[in-house]
Formats: sequence, structure tokens, C-alpha cells
Amino acid sequence: MIGSLRLCCCLLLGLCATGLNGVRAEEPGFPLNARRILFVGDSITNAGGYIAIIETQLKLQGLNPCPEIYNLGLS
Repeated sequence: MIGSLRLCCCLLLGLCATGLNGVRAEEPGFPLNARRILFVGDSITNAGGYIAIIETQLKLQGLNPCPEIYNLGLS
């Protein structure tokens, strides 16, 4: 009897503790006030397409004007 009561209490406590993480308010987006973004890296930066992905995400977020993006990946 005491063992099952202890088990129920532990399960309830665990459920409450994990459920609290799902009830957070949405975090505000990163405020971008830059006019230019410079990416410095190696050949992977130059050819990896990462900069195009980031530029697309900035445009999808509706940044107006979208900052100028410079790729200085060196081979």
C-alpha cells in the first residue's frame, strides 16, 4: 500500500516537472539591427551553402531591409 502510494506520488511529481517545460511563453526573436553580415571561414564556408540558408531565413522572417551578406570563405 505504501509502496504504491509512493510510486503514484513519484509519477505525479515527474509528470508535473516535465509538463512545466511545455507551458513556456514563446521567446522573442533576435533583434537584428545590422546593415551588413560578414561570414569569415574556410572553403567549407565558401561552398557549403550555409550562407544562402541563413539569408533565406532572414528573408522569410520579413526583415526589411534585409542586411547585405558577405561571404569571405577562403579556399
